[in-house]
Amino acid sequence: MFVHSVKTMKRLSYHILCAVLFLSAALAEQRSQTFSVNGNVKTVERPVSYASVTFIDKSDSTKRYSTVTDTSGNYRLDVTTRVTSQVVLTPQGIELEQNYPNPFSSSTAISYKLNRHSDVNIRIYNILGQEIKAWIVGSQTAGTHGLLWDGRDNFGKKVSLGIYFYQLQAGNETHVKKMVFGFGGMNANASILQSGPSQTLEKASTTRILAGTFAVQIENFNCTTTPQVATKQFDNIAVQSDTTLNFVVAPAAAQPPSPVYPAPYSSVVWHPDGRIAFNWTKILKINRCTGGVNEKDIDWDSSGFWMINSDGAGLHRLLSYSLGNAAWSPDGEWIVFDNLDAQIYKMRFTGTTFDTTTLAQLTTGGENSFPTWSPDGLWIAYDRSVADFSGPSGGWIMRSDGTGKRFVFKGYMLDWAPDGVHLAYVGLWSEIYRVNITDTTQVVRLTSFNQVDPYARDNRCPRYSPDGTKIAFSSQASGEIPQLWIMNADGTNLQQLTTPGAESFSWSPDSAQIAYVQHDARKADVNNGTLWIMNADGSNKRQLTFNYNLVFEP
Repeated sequence: MFVHSVKTMKRLSYHILCAVLFLSAALAEQRSQTFSVNGNVKTVERPVSYASVTFIDKSDSTKRYSTVTDTSGNYRLDVTTRVTSQVVLTPQGIELEQNYPNPFSSSTAISYKLNRHSDVNIRIYNILGQEIKAWIVGSQTAGTHGLLWDGRDNFGKKVSLGIYFYQLQAGNETHVKKMVFGFGGMNANASILQSGPSQTLEKASTTRILAGTFAVQIENFNCTTTPQVATKQFDNIAVQSDTTLNFVVAPAAAQPPSPVYPAPYSSVVWHPDGRIAFNWTKILKINRCTGGVNEKDIDWDSSGFWMINSDGAGLHRLLSYSLGNAAWSPDGEWIVFDNLDAQIYKMRFTGTTFDTTTLAQLTTGGENSFPTWSPDGLWIAYDRSVADFSGPSGGWIMRSDGTGKRFVFKGYMLDWAPDGVHLAYVGLWSEIYRVNITDTTQVVRLTSFNQVDPYARDNRCPRYSPDGTKIAFSSQASGEIPQLWIMNADGTNLQQLTTPGAESFSWSPDSAQIAYVQHDARKADVNNGTLWIMNADGSNKRQLTFNYNLVFEP
């Protein structure tokens, strides 16, 4: 009887203990709740995109919780009320959190916690186990960290819809989770960096903080913060419930100059046999803030003068160095180009390689550039931009062996018409003209962009189509980026072909297509400055080359 009673009491005590633990957990749960802090950061005139918003706990200034505004200046943080017995401020181990959002259609945040100083790498794999994206993050301190992924691989191309695995390697520990790309979902933090390359952030786009009183610090996240702002701290901000907190800050006293990003591809020239040649400087890293490139961040062993088929196949390197403003002879057996010493050279092409023993310098003195062949291959027209004892600056011609040089007229960036009689060129007020080479008094102006404002547009590089019916050229409005335009050979039917920026270009031998470098010097984009092709009416644009392994930092 006594033994039975003891057993009964033990069972009763066990059930009471379980009930107490359950009730304690329930009470703790009731004492804890999650709500959100959101708002907007702006100057008097405009929202501030990519600004850093940091909440600093007034009771312990070492506790900081950060996020970044989106392109509209909006931010959001999730707030958890303070529960002393339940809150753990220091990560107990290395943790990889589920990406958010998941599934996602454009960008997603991957956050992780470190309980110690660690070397960190993040990799993404497809379902076949193939690596498609990697971040070599490097050394990081203990705390919460994260990054955004925009669904692009190491080559800057969007990945296919499907299931992917993301792996955190921190020191000797490895953690893996699954995510789904392309099936509904939303974007990380409204649109933080959703259109740009993935970036490492000190916090994930959604950060949980403890309710209380905070100082809020607004500052530049990095050079992408637009406009740049003066750091501002707002004190004694109370956060106890769902709260909207908007902040007005002052722009920085001096805004940094806008970066100008280089084009890795240049000097596009279509060979008569249908292949396309071009310069490729294989840049691996570009400074996002300045657009600058260090010598060590160029793969010189892969740079040079390259060739590709018009369908994007057959990419191969012809020379280990670049050729400036190159032009093929009508039969495709020779190439002329200018070089860093501002002189013009020519070299024989066998169809597969260049015979470097035939390299010959055609000009001396002055500064010479933009060579172009006559239709019969007997003459070369070119620019001389600096006058000296041998003659004035302007448009010159010479025989293909460099003899018989003579000044023709005051014009630049010449191109020979297929009739062999006319030259298109850039003349007064940067307009495009046509001149009869046998009688240079016969001049016709083909464009009229700058008749009211002489500096409204910078027109460059007129190029006749091989059939002589069209002229394509580059045109840059003041304060804008260059675009490709086309007109009839008599100057009529003028139309713009591109909307993303476009620079160096060349006609196909059949006059049906144009190859060009798509380039917007204002944008940090891994597809910027690459080789594209389109129909002569501007339709059917398609990309031929890519900036493999190019990254922008920070």
